[in-house]
Amino acid sequence: MHVLAPRPSNPQIPLYFNVEAPVGQGGANGSREDILLVQFLLRKVGDASVELPPHQRERMRNVAPTGVCDPETIDGIRAAQEVIRDKNPGNVVDGKVSSARTYQYGRGIYTIVSLQVTVRRKFPKEWPRLDEFPDCPPELKKRVAAVL
Repeated sequence: MHVLAPRPSNPQIPLYFNVEAPVGQGGANGSREDILLVQFLLRKVGDASVELPPHQRERMRNVAPTGVCDPETIDGIRAAQEVIRDKNPGNVVDGKVSSARTYQYGRGIYTIVSLQVTVRRKFPKEWPRLDEFPDCPPELKKRVAAVL
């Protein structure tokens, strides 16, 4: 996991946490920190976004921060991607969170970016200090503190 601040900057999210390698369906799934980041973000979005369709929201809320990419994590990723695609038809729903190089790819928005835009919007006082959320997993807290 690392922090990326693409240029030109997007005022909605001037920097974001990025995975080193893809997480989810067909992803490398080799880094506990990357997996914990994705799981934590999915859970925060699911918990805080009451305006989401209930079935997609529940699928994100079912993701437990274990550091292991399991079927619930992949399903939560797909649910988030379905929500993103509903707003932006250029998005792919593949159950995988790829490492981003900027904010978007082609006509799509990277899943890792979209999740963090939502977390930043829902928790503006806490963002980007994910390590200060009471439910942030200890391994993720340590890594966030190190990269910030």
